[in-house]
Amino acid sequence: MRTHFCLLSALLLSAGSVAQQTITELEPLSFGLLAITDNSSVSSVTVLPSNTSASSNSIYVVKQGRAAELLFEGYGARIQVTISDNVNNQPLSNLHNNQRFYLNRLIYNPTLVTDSYGSAVLKVGGQISTSGDGSTYNDGYYDATVSLTVDF
Repeated sequence: MRTHFCLLSALLLSAGSVAQQTITELEPLSFGLLAITDNSSVSSVTVLPSNTSASSNSIYVVKQGRAAELLFEGYGARIQVTISDNVNNQPLSNLHNNQRFYLNRLIYNPTLVTDSYGSAVLKVGGQISTSGDGSTYNDGYYDATVSLTVDF
């Protein structure tokens, strides 16, 4: 059984000055191509911002995923940007299957400092888990959209 995960990237909300700040998704968060051999207990996959991954129990990484990359521009030179989220076991769904995976958490550095041009890149990893209820997963893409809050 093969399952490919792609987490559609963050919808970003900015607080503070509303001048010309932009956030562009350079790369979406992907958990890669996974094989689940047994769903009788919860298994998980973690992708770190460094693009390394690890798995537990009965889920195996066939093709490694990668962290999301978000480009922040127009924030002013050398200012601190603070990022937060409210992700906590958010379901990832597939149009052809009622079974869900869960986005347990996002992994990123919660503060950035822009460069002299007012730009910075945020790399976002995460952890997903299976239901552990014994049911099978269909092949396909499982995805979700998440929100990040940006304060500066």
